[in-house]
Amino acid sequence: MVASSWSRGGAAPAIAAWWAGGGGRELARYATVGVVCTIVYSALFVVLLGSGPLLANVAASVVATVLGTELHRRLTFRTGPRVGWAAAQWQSAGVAALGLVVTTAVLAAVELLVPGSTWWEEVLVVNATTGLIGVGRYVVLRRWVFRGPDPGARQGG
Repeated sequence: MVASSWSRGGAAPAIAAWWAGGGGRELARYATVGVVCTIVYSALFVVLLGSGPLLANVAASVVATVLGTELHRRLTFRTGPRVGWAAAQWQSAGVAALGLVVTTAVLAAVELLVPGSTWWEEVLVVNATTGLIGVGRYVVLRRWVFRGPDPGARQGG
């Protein structure tokens, strides 16, 4: 069995190493992109609400997710040409689809349990749910979609 930094010294040394390696700055960039995408989502949701909250959620989620994935590719994880636009979108689609299912279910529950809910209540509930989903999305994007180059790979010239 290979010992990880978690099993050898506990969480504190692993977190300290992650922080020293730029993890804190990366997390701050991730959160900033998340705030921008939340604003975009919220604005689109409100504009499209006339077509119904579920359709507005789907449309706003798709736009915000595509934007967010691209901003994460360029700014948060700084993958450059190593991970192209299409590959990033495709690989993050599973997490995005799961998030869309969860937010749609939450929105449907609000519609059912709180008839006549206002647009701002719906936006608040969906954004709170999206924030929780964002934590899992960070882990998936960091470890799978935008993971660093293979440490065993040879660096060219």
